[in-house]
Parts: sequence; structure tokens; C-alpha cells
Amino acid sequence: MRSKATILMLLVALGMAMAGCGAAPMFQPVGLAPVRARQSDAEDMKAYQKAMELVTALKYQEAVGEFVTLVRSFRAAGDDAQTAKAIFWAGFCYQKLKRHGTAAEYYSQVMRHHPNTREAELAKARRDQLPAEYR
Repeated sequence: MRSKATILMLLVALGMAMAGCGAAPMFQPVGLAPVRARQSDAEDMKAYQKAMELVTALKYQEAVGEFVTLVRSFRAAGDDAQTAKAIFWAGFCYQKLKRHGTAAEYYSQVMRHHPNTREAELAKARRDQLPAEYR
């Protein structure tokens, strides 16, 4: 039988995982294997497709909200490729909305955290198109 402390630690870890908390617990209960990051699920991919359709329809304000939400979701899933894409497209939408400072932050985030991706190359090219004070 497990002790009350072990059960409490398991419940806390489960709650953190369900809430999408990116912080790892400071302990690893004995006898439990580390949880592997999951790939993005079909629901996330559907939301990504919807956000891309909004970009195509030039509905940048709606699209950016979708992408910002997707960044958190993909990051929690451990899906670096999709995270990089969502961050890039959020930056793109902010640029189209003339929120250049925010766009620059998102582009920099892609370049810093996902440097060896196509999105990092695209982000650098897009950031270079921003007004000089935002580069």
C-alpha cells in the first residue's frame, strides 16, 4: 500500500500535467518512470489548421489568439516542431497587425529556442523587414 505522502505527490504531479504546467516536479516518485512528452493530438492539429485558415482569410486578430493558445498546447505536448510553427505564425500575425514590438519578440523567440528550423530562418527574414527600431 502506498503512503499518503506518495499518493499526494502523485496527485500533485497529475494535476500539474493536466493543467499543462511546463514545470517539472522537484521530485520523481520512486518506482515511476518519467512521463514521455506526447505528440500534439488531433484536436491541436485541427485548431492549427483553423488558425492557418484565418491567416489565409486575413483575419489576423482572430488567428493570433489561436496561435498563442497553440504555442502553450504544443509546448506542453513537447512538440518542438509545431511549437516553432505556432510561435512564428503568431509573430507574423502581430506584424500584420502592426504590433511590431510583439512581432519582434515572437520572431526572436523562434530564433533563440528553435534555431535549426525553417521557422527560425523565416523569422529572421520577417524580423529584418520590421522598422529599424524593432529589429
